[in-house]
Amino acid sequence: MQSELLSPIRWSPAASGFSMPAEWEPHEGTWLVWPHSTETWKNRIEAAQTAIIHFIQALHLGERIHLVVSDVEAQHSVKAQLALLGLLGNVVFHIAPTDCEWIRDFGGIFLRHPETDEVVVIDWAFNNWGGKFMEQDAYPHLEWQNDIPRCMADTYHAERIPLDFILEGGSLEVNGKGLLLTSEDCLLNPNRNPKYTRPEITQLLCDYLGIRKVLWLGKGLHNDETDGHIDNLARFVNENTVLTAVEPDPQDVNHDVLQDNLKRLKHMTDLTGNPLRIIELVMPDPVFEDSERMAASYANFYIGNAAIVMPGYGTPKDDIAKHTLQTCFPDRPVVVVPYQDLIIGGGSFHCLTQQVPIGMGAAGKSGLAIAGW
Repeated sequence: MQSELLSPIRWSPAASGFSMPAEWEPHEGTWLVWPHSTETWKNRIEAAQTAIIHFIQALHLGERIHLVVSDVEAQHSVKAQLALLGLLGNVVFHIAPTDCEWIRDFGGIFLRHPETDEVVVIDWAFNNWGGKFMEQDAYPHLEWQNDIPRCMADTYHAERIPLDFILEGGSLEVNGKGLLLTSEDCLLNPNRNPKYTRPEITQLLCDYLGIRKVLWLGKGLHNDETDGHIDNLARFVNENTVLTAVEPDPQDVNHDVLQDNLKRLKHMTDLTGNPLRIIELVMPDPVFEDSERMAASYANFYIGNAAIVMPGYGTPKDDIAKHTLQTCFPDRPVVVVPYQDLIIGGGSFHCLTQQVPIGMGAAGKSGLAIAGW
């Protein structure tokens, strides 16, 4: 079974009218964590920080940038760098310790009520991508990451709804109209929620994200440490169109997996039974680190108010992917930021971000706490 169509339970956020907006809908802001982890970036922290600065340049005229830094000293240093480029005007700093930068996966997910404009924050549990890195003691302060959703909710004076269910934001993709894309490789993995069945997981997504139908893809990219996050595979670009990564080379390790996902998508329908429109997105040339294939993908782009930010890998395929994205978003420029040396971190721009929809509190209507936490 590829999908399930469900109704929300009586007491859920969905039953109260809340739902997760699509990423292309207007943002109050985008949350980022300033690159600082040597575990993530090894000896390339400066390159990662440069990439984030380029990211802020692309987005800051269209929305607030909420930048999490580890301490006051880091805040002063980052402010000085951004001030030189004239980028401070729309940047809000928040001081909080983190082990890593992948706020898409450990940050809160914002829902919005279409009639009242109220926002609420769903606070999922996070376990370092199914317990990975714990034995290596790579990201030892798990409680730091799990505290970030509370801090995000406090910033907007928004209600926080904590759940004892492990889920990363990179495993979800919504169209804002009741559809959600995810992968079996991740959400059904026993290293997340082994006591939950597939129907139970489907129902939970419906209840807590305002979803009516869950669409299941299969496996993720080779060597993807997230166990198949959807934001490396397939993305909604409007309410009935999915952009999906494909690899035409039958000898490539990702060919069969991506062809299976493409086949599944072609059999999927929206809430009214109409087939989805499918656009194929080229995969980058293989990227290696110490002879190990990295899980590089152009699908890990971010949709901002003012621009689309896409990772670039320094090959002619960058231009092909950019053209495809630009046809999907003709009203927003596609900005390519070099990322070939940074895929060592295991993710890209979508993984590094978490959007906040415009709504009560999230647009300053209830007062925005900008002094930090």
